[in-house]
Amino acid sequence: MFEPEVNAALQDLTEKLGQQFPEFKDILQQAKAEGWTEAETMARLMPLMGQHAKVMEQLAEEVLAPLRSPSTAIAMLENVEPAPILFTKDKLVRLNPMVEAAILERVQFDGDIPEMRSGPLPQGGFPAVPVESTARNPVMLGAMLQAAADEVVQEMSATMNEYSAEAYRLTEGLSEETALQVLKDNLPAPPTGVPGYEAGQLPVPRTVTNPSGSALAAMTPEDQRVAAYKALSTTQGRRSALRVIEELVLVGLESEGYPMRARAPTRTSDVPVYAEWTVQLSGAEATQPNFSFIDLAAKALIRKLVPQLKVVTVRNPVLEVMPVNTVDVRQVGWAARIVEV
Repeated sequence: MFEPEVNAALQDLTEKLGQQFPEFKDILQQAKAEGWTEAETMARLMPLMGQHAKVMEQLAEEVLAPLRSPSTAIAMLENVEPAPILFTKDKLVRLNPMVEAAILERVQFDGDIPEMRSGPLPQGGFPAVPVESTARNPVMLGAMLQAAADEVVQEMSATMNEYSAEAYRLTEGLSEETALQVLKDNLPAPPTGVPGYEAGQLPVPRTVTNPSGSALAAMTPEDQRVAAYKALSTTQGRRSALRVIEELVLVGLESEGYPMRARAPTRTSDVPVYAEWTVQLSGAEATQPNFSFIDLAAKALIRKLVPQLKVVTVRNPVLEVMPVNTVDVRQVGWAARIVEV
């Protein structure tokens, strides 16, 4: 759901709210330190949000205003205004139901959104881990995503076992009442993640071994479909494919006479050249594992960008490639834009 531009805007909003209302920042810091759940955090924020709802809404409007351009990564559908984050009903401030629905949509596909939680991975969740990859084979990319997630599961399990062992060591032989007080005084909050995959932070791409050709060939057709679908349907799968798509588009543009460099997306309202490629999500059972959507996406982006470059002059052009994460309408893919620097 959240592109680099949106993450930057939300971080900016959080900082401004913290400057305007120190207690807001204190609550978030305490939530992270003590491992509060989202519900516990919101319960403590509600009185503050209700008391200063008008000012908070104005700050949100100012910070998020630049994201209202249809050319930004979160406004892939033209003329769609982003919904306000806060929603007021009967004088109570709550998270906008549309935002809540968007979060649930993403969790349905990703299994987890570590940057949006403050506590441990919820029961039934599964780590959403990006990988460093140049794989053009969707099945290979999906297998790498699964391997990275399995690594995080093992590391989190080991961390929790260590935490439990420490709790046992501190309370061995004590009465229940004494044990509770000892734990309260000496045991920190339960771990909310492992290095590179922590609550409140974007997951860091992991380096995993590329599966061999024989390993891929040994996969059942069903496993291949699931792996390919994971690469396409998950936020971290599309994020992991950015590097190879970016390289393919750069090579294609240079072959057409438009050499340039690439960079990570930035916040800008001036986008002279823009293109996107999306596909409808229809489930793993409908996924063709031999269909290289990564190659197709790159070719489609090149085909849409070149005609625009022929009629638009872009001085010092720079390519920016980003994922399209509109899972709420089951349309996902990648977008590319060329801007001046």
